[in-house]
Amino acid sequence: MDKQILSSPPKVPLVFRIGIVGHRPNRLKHADHDLLCKRLSELITTVRQQVSSDYIEHRILFSDEPPAIRAISPLAEGVDRMFAREAISTGCELAVVLPFPQAELENDFQPETALEENSLDQFRGLIGKASTVFELDGCREDGARAYHHAGTVVLNQSDLLIVVWDGERQNQRGGTEETFDDAVERGVPVIWIDAHAPHHWSLVTQPIRKLEGIAYGQRAALKKSHALDELQMLVRKRLELPSDCDAGESHQAHSGYRTESPLDAILTFYSETQAGYSVAFWWMLFRDLVGDFKVKFPKWRLQPCETSLPADWQQGTHPVVTPMIARLRPYFAWSDQLADRCANAYRSAFVMAFLAAAFAVAMALTPFALSLPEHSGGEIACTVGEFLSILLILFLVFRGRRGRWHQRWLDYRLLAEIIRHQRLIAHLGGERASPRIPEHLSSYGDVGASWMAWYARGIERSLSLNRVVVDRTYLQASLQDLEAQLGGPDGQIVFHQRTASRASRIEHRLHLLEVTLLILTLTCCCQHLLQGFWPDWFHVSGRLLTFCCAFFPAVGAALAGISNQGEFRRIAQRSSSMTERLTHQLEKIRRLRELLETPKLVPKQLSPEIAAIAGETARTMVNEVLDWRIIFQDRPLKTT
Repeated sequence: MDKQILSSPPKVPLVFRIGIVGHRPNRLKHADHDLLCKRLSELITTVRQQVSSDYIEHRILFSDEPPAIRAISPLAEGVDRMFAREAISTGCELAVVLPFPQAELENDFQPETALEENSLDQFRGLIGKASTVFELDGCREDGARAYHHAGTVVLNQSDLLIVVWDGERQNQRGGTEETFDDAVERGVPVIWIDAHAPHHWSLVTQPIRKLEGIAYGQRAALKKSHALDELQMLVRKRLELPSDCDAGESHQAHSGYRTESPLDAILTFYSETQAGYSVAFWWMLFRDLVGDFKVKFPKWRLQPCETSLPADWQQGTHPVVTPMIARLRPYFAWSDQLADRCANAYRSAFVMAFLAAAFAVAMALTPFALSLPEHSGGEIACTVGEFLSILLILFLVFRGRRGRWHQRWLDYRLLAEIIRHQRLIAHLGGERASPRIPEHLSSYGDVGASWMAWYARGIERSLSLNRVVVDRTYLQASLQDLEAQLGGPDGQIVFHQRTASRASRIEHRLHLLEVTLLILTLTCCCQHLLQGFWPDWFHVSGRLLTFCCAFFPAVGAALAGISNQGEFRRIAQRSSSMTERLTHQLEKIRRLRELLETPKLVPKQLSPEIAAIAGETARTMVNEVLDWRIIFQDRPLKTT
């Protein structure tokens, strides 16, 4: 995908991920291994059939790649390997997450330490069939932490987690029950298979602490006759496009016009094309003139979306992270560039509309100011100018609303930033991207139930972990890329610094112009009064004074409208705050880099800290966009 220039936004492939955590042989003494394998195979097959059915039913939403099931397993002895074998036998991809480097982990499977016969050969055979092997940097000095982080990565990569557990709590860090708890807390669907024969299972819909203490004779309560139907519905629900767009309905309430359904919105996105040129450059002219006192020749022709990105999105900052960036690039390029295109159209429209309103006032007053004869050529020309100005305003507003420039800008920008979030966390196996608006702003809709979130989750599912050893070199590369995204020449800190500075200047200069125009209006009023009371006072045409007294406030009102619509003050304040926040994050990143580059550093596992800081940074950036979206959601194009 990344080797060619696409003619429209890429559709997401259909991938569904199933993770596994469960007991080792020492806690499977009451298990029937053959029956347990049959249960696992039954579940995988049910998921696979439902995914295939959804692919056929909703073919228009997905790419031409055949649907895939990815099984994520740490390949520990016992349940992990049973699951891996069953997944491979049913045609699934196998992604392996190892808590330690492979060479270190193989020490556990030597004949003198293994819990199963031929354990090492089994392990290597499954590794050889895996499409991805993600070897974490765990250390034996803190093995519980290493296993816990591996479980976290499995959970992050799973749309459905299968847990084989005997129901007995041992409160061990990094164990099956801890990952079970984490999954329920995060809202990841869980299938609990009883580790005791006959291995009944159930979908878990409540915290497992409430299920604690189930006796052997009560385990039949786990079984539900309709569980397979529930599983099919769960998979369908996880993959389907939202039927109701809460964000759209709320947006309609705030903006006053009807929004598209999620299906129509994503089909609109898929139908976007590479634009060869654009006339929506008036905003950029206005921005550069008022903000920078520069006039740049407008660029009519547009570059293809995928070639218009900064250098760090073209090749990445390090070869280690380049494959993940290459997979994300087409998705980010299209959403980012389309957001810019719609933003320029929307902003150019309201700048031109407000200025055209002031121009219409000038055209209405000019015949009076110049004492033009009625129905003369000059008076008719002014009337035509006023008519065309009003017509332009109506055209811009109705064309913008019909083209949905405002809503498409907000949607595409949010999508681009969620994909940027994925770049920060994906190569570390980090947390899932789940944008959420605070409850007190719920009237603006749940973006987590929007088509953008659905599309982003599809991208997230399609991204398999890199086949890498998470050693010091890999972690340094990850931090280097993260640092470049924040503090590089095209990084977020520089972007927010420029945005804050320019928005502040635009707001200040527009305000200064408004005040100047008011002073000029007052001056003209005073001149008019003085001429009335003192005829010998310096004389200016009364008609001209009347023109100025009406036109200057009209221009001031137009500038105030542009300032209000553009929200320059709030943008400046938000970008200043983001600069401060991201600078603080950058300092943390640089401290971690210094720690990695210290030769005498005692070996320890640093990937959890790096994944945490990447996740924290990504959440900060996405949350800022969510707040920004709320600000502009109330700023559609209007005729009044």
